[in-house]
Formats: sequence, structure tokens, C-alpha cells
Amino acid sequence: EVVRSIQSFSRVDNEESPLIRVDGPLEFSINLVMTDLRYRARLERDLRPTPLVAVNESRLGQVFLNLLINAVHAIPEGNPDENTIRVSTRAAGGCVIVEVSDTGNGIQPHLLGRVFEPFVTTKSHDEGTGLGLSISRSIVEELGGRIEVESEVGVGTVFRVSIPHARLERPDRPEQKASVNQTGRKQILIVDDEIQVGTSLRRVLSGEHDVEVVVSAHEALLRLSEGPQIDLVLCDLMMPVMSGIEFYRTLIEMNCDYADRIIFMTGGVFTQQEQKFLNTLENPWLAKPIDIGELKSYVTNWVSEHVG
Repeated sequence: EVVRSIQSFSRVDNEESPLIRVDGPLEFSINLVMTDLRYRARLERDLRPTPLVAVNESRLGQVFLNLLINAVHAIPEGNPDENTIRVSTRAAGGCVIVEVSDTGNGIQPHLLGRVFEPFVTTKSHDEGTGLGLSISRSIVEELGGRIEVESEVGVGTVFRVSIPHARLERPDRPEQKASVNQTGRKQILIVDDEIQVGTSLRRVLSGEHDVEVVVSAHEALLRLSEGPQIDLVLCDLMMPVMSGIEFYRTLIEMNCDYADRIIFMTGGVFTQQEQKFLNTLENPWLAKPIDIGELKSYVTNWVSEHVG
């Protein structure tokens, strides 16, 4: 794990900023500090599903590594059960937010407003140069984001990184649309954590349409961001890690019209939240086990009404 993490940091920067999830650089940064961390604190994770961001993975990992090293150095060795370093991710206000907090010594008030200045440090000379936070702020601002700090002496410190999430915008491709409409074949994406279900549905629909299958909402987000254009998404409502509801809301937050192109599938066992979601949803949904005739009818009618 450490070797893979170092390899991630050693990649040569290029001008491309691929769409990634922040979980990757966050995890390999955690791997690099884990040896020191375990003697000082317990690690807590609260990593919620978040939209994709268009950033260089290595540079973002450098930011997270600096924040984690600061958190580790803020806590003396010897009492790991009494101290905590917590990393969390969430989406809010059009941004992906990553927080690194610790229960360490905190930052003195006269230094709190200067921690992002070059060569300003709360560490001893053998632990830091005072450049880590300055570099981190430069990287985050280059990404169009911001980095903030809150701290109380004797209580701990929270660093908060906010990065605008990528927007999945449907490109206008009149040439493609005309070509697809002539053949009648559409691009359909099936999202279901049960691979057998996805494979069966692909077999049923592939005679009339071009069908792809993925087994998670995260894979679906990556596929939708990479192209080519998808005309219709068949999505399972209840999936681990990121549910169909969270997938739908992520698409809404990313301001793309794919949210309007989803037909949901569900086994019919609803929580109160899921029942409320389906009741207020304009998108159609199908109950499992899915009736093949009903599925084909839904697909045909939806395509004729929305795609042409």
C-alpha cells in the first residue's frame, strides 16, 4: 500500500485534470502517515459519497498528506486511545468538502491567521519548515477551491478543503443524434449491483439498443463523464455505498440532464425515505422481478418521447 501511494505521488504532472473521486488521494495519504498516526491517535473515517472533481490526483494527495501530517504532529505520542484524528467527506453548495480534524494541542490565536504564510509553523525545527500549508493553499486555489482552518488551544484543529465538483454537461452533437435516430438504436446504461440482473437486462435489450452494464453508482458517474452520450439509464434504487437516490441527487447537483433520463428499478421493499422519493419523482420506475414486456414498453415509450 505504501509503495502504491508513493507511486501515485511520483506521477509527472500534466495539463490534464481527469475526473476523480477524492477518496483515492485521501486513502493513499492516510496510508503514508499511518505508521506515525497509530502511536498518537485513533483514526476515524466518515467518507460519504461525493461527486467527481476535475483535479490532478497527485497534487490533491499532496494537500491531504500535508494536513494529515500536521494533525499527527499536533498530538504527542503515548496516548492513542485518548486522541482522535478524523477525516470526512461530503458534498455541499456545489463543492466536495474534505475535513481533517484532530484533538491535538490547537493553534495559538496569534498564529491562527498566519498559518498559510510561508515559513510560519507551530512545529519544532526538526518537524517542519512552515511550507506545507502555504503550498497546500496554492494548490487548492489553483483548483478553484479554498482551504480554511478552525482551532482552539487545548481542544484541537479542523482544516476544511472545498473543491468545486465537476459538472456533467450534455454536449450538443447534432451529427451523432441524426445518425442514432436513423438507426433507431439508443445508448442505454444499466446500473445494478447484482451483475446477473444487469447481464440479463442487457441480453433482453441488446437486440434493439446498445447496452452497457456497471455494478455501482460510482462507476456510472465515471461512465457518464467520459462519453459517449447515454440516452437512457436503468438504475437500481437500492445499492451499497451510493444508492440510486444518492446517484440521482448527485446528478441533480452536478447540473446535468442525465437525472431526467433515469428509469428506476426496485425490489419493492421500501424505507420511508425511498417511498417518499418515489412518490415525488417524475421519473418512471419498475418493480422487480421485472416484466420483460413492460420493460421494453417503458424503454420504447421513453425513448420516443424524450430522445426522438
